[in-house]
Amino acid sequence: MTTYAQVLDRLFAARRAGIVLGLERIAEVLARLGHPDRRLGVVVHVGGTNGKGSTAAMIAAVAAAAGRRVAVYGSPHLTTLRERVTVDGRMISETEVVDAWARVAAAGGDALTFFEQITAIALAWLGDQAPDVTILEVGLGGRFDATNAVAAAIAVVTGVALDHQAMLGDTLAAIAGEKAGIFKPGQRVVVGA
Repeated sequence: MTTYAQVLDRLFAARRAGIVLGLERIAEVLARLGHPDRRLGVVVHVGGTNGKGSTAAMIAAVAAAAGRRVAVYGSPHLTTLRERVTVDGRMISETEVVDAWARVAAAGGDALTFFEQITAIALAWLGDQAPDVTILEVGLGGRFDATNAVAAAIAVVTGVALDHQAMLGDTLAAIAGEKAGIFKPGQRVVVGA
């Protein structure tokens, strides 16, 4: 039986491999998992340079006040990896992380990057929780971020500033293009100033 500590060891070992941009790997694993990303209710995808977490928290609070079952996937975590994944404010449990990781690993997800694995774990578990609304926070950029494998009904970009230039480009226009990569045809879009 795999323990939570062993799952963390494996996840953080994958972190040493670094960031590999692209959606193909995560999309393939989600397909093998039976597309839990399609069982998330209304998905709100939040990107931008700063304010993603605050914006996600505000959207979650409004949806909860309206009586909706609300899931949130955010990053980074402060004290425990589990705080990245919540439903109605309850963090995914250690046992649920282990169970979701086992499903992800069986679907070939153990070969994904650190962030892709955590995203797959989150989506596998959240897809079973029947949320009415799911808020997904972009990890880095947008266009090739693992969260962008999910078809969101609403995309939010909080704002754009020079950050992560080595990965996203060295101009505001280039970075804005990466952030705008979460926009999809027919989707509602909210852009901050």
